[in-house]
Amino acid sequence: MPIYTYFIVIIVLLTYVFITCAGDASYQSIKALQESLLSSTTYSTTIRPVKDQSKPLTIDVSFSLVAIVSVDNVRQELLTNGFIFLFWDDEIHTWNETNYSGFNRLAPEAKQVWRPRLLLINTLDERDPFEDDHSHTFFGEDGAMGWVPGGLFSTYCALNMEKFPFDVQACQIQMCPMSYTIPSILFDADEEMNVAFYYPNPGWDLLETSVTVENISVIPGEAFSCPTFAFKLKRRSTTIVLNVILPVIFISVLNNLVFFIPGDAGEKISYAITVLLALSVFLSMVSTMTPQVSDTVPALTIYLFVLLLSSVLTVAAAILTVYLHHKDEREEASIRTKTTFQHSVNKITNIRTAVAPMTSVENPSSKHLKASTATDDNDRRPCVPRQNKYRMISRHIDKVFFVLVKGVWLIMTIWYFTFANS
Repeated sequence: MPIYTYFIVIIVLLTYVFITCAGDASYQSIKALQESLLSSTTYSTTIRPVKDQSKPLTIDVSFSLVAIVSVDNVRQELLTNGFIFLFWDDEIHTWNETNYSGFNRLAPEAKQVWRPRLLLINTLDERDPFEDDHSHTFFGEDGAMGWVPGGLFSTYCALNMEKFPFDVQACQIQMCPMSYTIPSILFDADEEMNVAFYYPNPGWDLLETSVTVENISVIPGEAFSCPTFAFKLKRRSTTIVLNVILPVIFISVLNNLVFFIPGDAGEKISYAITVLLALSVFLSMVSTMTPQVSDTVPALTIYLFVLLLSSVLTVAAAILTVYLHHKDEREEASIRTKTTFQHSVNKITNIRTAVAPMTSVENPSSKHLKASTATDDNDRRPCVPRQNKYRMISRHIDKVFFVLVKGVWLIMTIWYFTFANS
């Protein structure tokens, strides 16, 4: 075997031993570092990591928004998905990286270090959203500490539904460290959120975001530094306009056309009632989309209610006009019946006169002669058609209500779209 082969084998073995020893030394260095820093004898997770406990601890806070999951109009609930970034200086966790194989960063479990526990103030679900203690933490050799908890935040949002579905809503997530007052913890916030990982919501547009810190006084003489994450959202109204508003406008236009249907068509009342039922269905649909109890009434609800009221008046007007239309026909039939009966009685009287005794026939009284002459004159009198006054009244009622309903529809439609888009 050539001698250079022995040199190659020796070099490979030495390299393997060096790498193995160095790797083992690195692992042992990290283990020793973690045991020395996180030992229960030298460190407590319930005490602020400040050597002078009389000094406040400043924490930088920011919010990374992942998604606006949903906005519940009825419950007035905002459900968001995001991460909270918290950074502070830990005076206890410091070391010299040269003493630990050059390592200047550790990532322990969240329950192994002190953290500013934040509670949701305007929550509709869990008060403490970080109970799992599995969120990521890290710190460096200079004591720079970071904690990034995240999850779903279900919070209350007072929705102003006056301009629904063209509304813009302002919602917020408010948190407070209820264990520490302002002399102990102070928050310093970024002005805007991080939206690098944001997934747009199909029903809402995100207009603005902000992160602020408010001082809230709960106990007299004591206040809490509370970070607040605010969102400004605009509803995407295309779906509601196509599914609700435009069908309502078209149906209300058909409601005006009921007065063009003749009274003897037989479908006037049923047509008006059908339009009324259709409007009531859309009103119930809108009521399921809006809060049952609210300080403000949506303009769309007022608009639909007025259209429904005008439809009720349309049904009443249709019933009245149809009644007047057929009422005149009943009077004409009664008059014709009376005339036919009188004509029959007169003929019977004439027949009895014709078969009377000869003395009566030869010397008829003036009374029978006058009656016969009057009857013949009535039979020969030309028939003048009577004027149908009830039908004329029904036509005028149709005209008046058509102008009234059309005016109400036009005024309310212009008012709603002007107010909703103002």
